[in-house]
Amino acid sequence: MENFRFLDFSELSETVSEVSEDDSIFDSDVETSDDEKFAGIPLWQTAFNIAKTIIGEGLLSLPAGLAAGTGIYSGVIIALVFYVVMTYTFWTLGRLCETTGEKTHRGMGDKVTEGVFFGNVMAVTNLAQTLSCCVAYALVIGRNAEDVLAPFVSNSWLSSRRGSWVTILIFVLLPLCLLRDLSKLAWASLLGLLCEVGVVCFMIWRFMDGSYSPGGRFYESQTAGLQVAWDETGDPETWSLSPATLTLVCSMSSAFLAHYNAPKFYHQLRDRDSRRFLLATTASFTLALVPLRVEYV
Repeated sequence: MENFRFLDFSELSETVSEVSEDDSIFDSDVETSDDEKFAGIPLWQTAFNIAKTIIGEGLLSLPAGLAAGTGIYSGVIIALVFYVVMTYTFWTLGRLCETTGEKTHRGMGDKVTEGVFFGNVMAVTNLAQTLSCCVAYALVIGRNAEDVLAPFVSNSWLSSRRGSWVTILIFVLLPLCLLRDLSKLAWASLLGLLCEVGVVCFMIWRFMDGSYSPGGRFYESQTAGLQVAWDETGDPETWSLSPATLTLVCSMSSAFLAHYNAPKFYHQLRDRDSRRFLLATTASFTLALVPLRVEYV
């Protein structure tokens, strides 16, 4: 409970001064928190990086869970439950890093139990999860990159789904994967968040103008089974639940997921301790929750 006693969200106001006092955040030759000279990433940048890790294909796939027979209010309640659970567990991983002094899930697993079995289980679980995320992002990137590149290189291998995916992989994702200092992604994370908000706003606009409601000009173009569920009065359903709600629950399991990077985010946080990490965690997960709830409502 001591970790909660002195919480002061005014610490978030430190951001401007931290950036101005240390211009080396983006230009430093130090690339990893393993270096003794690593100054650490300001709290606000850590929050943006975590939020962008959370917001991705998981957010944009959630409407399919609602359209499959789940009311809007029911979906919001499910989202809030996952928000609380995932925020707490993410912060708990940071507390474990502080307590054990370890920087990996395997190391923490070895410290909290006797032997190496639990550490190996955590390592394998992380590997399986990140591979699954890679597959999900590959599907999203390949499908969207195909549409983006088609007008420039039509009727070629580069405009195919596989070709566009390979292009993005080599020229965008590979350089990003080689970065060891996540502070360099702070502004890109902010841009990515704004893009996600733009997508959500466009979806709301289309909902408000009735384009996807029964009789709307785009209603017939929707994939069967993924239309918004409408009640007898012509309004979206609110409290309904169905077996298809499990689709939403499964999507939620990845919508707030960034736990595989929790140790790295904790150890790269400037002046790190569990209290500051709680501030960064709460800010980032709340930031991720806002477009999700707006998208629902």
